[in-house]
Amino acid sequence: AVPDKTLLCVDDDPSVLKAHKLLLESKGYAVVTASSGTEALHLLTQEPKIDLVIVDYLMPGMNGDEFAERLQQRFPPLPLVVVSGADELPDRFLKKAAGFVSKTQGPEVLLSLITQITQKKDEGPRAKKTVLCVEDDALELTARKKLLEAAGFCVLQAQTADAAMEVFRSTRVDAVVMDYWLYGNRNGTDLADEMKRARPRTP
Repeated sequence: AVPDKTLLCVDDDPSVLKAHKLLLESKGYAVVTASSGTEALHLLTQEPKIDLVIVDYLMPGMNGDEFAERLQQRFPPLPLVVVSGADELPDRFLKKAAGFVSKTQGPEVLLSLITQITQKKDEGPRAKKTVLCVEDDALELTARKKLLEAAGFCVLQAQTADAAMEVFRSTRVDAVVMDYWLYGNRNGTDLADEMKRARPRTP
């Protein structure tokens, strides 16, 4: 199913906004952009159907911290995802966010986080279990995703061992389904060993 969600991206760098917009629209999201916190808050009063906000931390004028504060006051149920190149962010800021992605991480991490947050928001307390599918064949991956979604799971995807580990480390996953043969220098056994070291209890 194509996501029918509208996301608001806030960043003072036009190239970052353009990249986010292209990436998210390619996955079926509607995307609204703003180049400052002030502009974003103004847009939110006019665009009531926004489902999630993605914000940069370091911005001139109103930084991410101040924006998060105002967002919580005026639109308390709206989830916020922080995408930042800064290494250290204040705890008080991160507590206001539903998730954090570093600009050095791959797009899979951001997409997985958005999928997880928007699906949880839809279901409230009865959240679906999340399965990470690792498969280098795109057609096989799509087929497996459809199958698992039909069975009621939230599905995150990765086509390489590196992408799978990024998603696995940054997102809560209930189970992993993976192919043994993967492109690159690591097969399914290597990846499974690495995942088991990171989180021994994940099946």
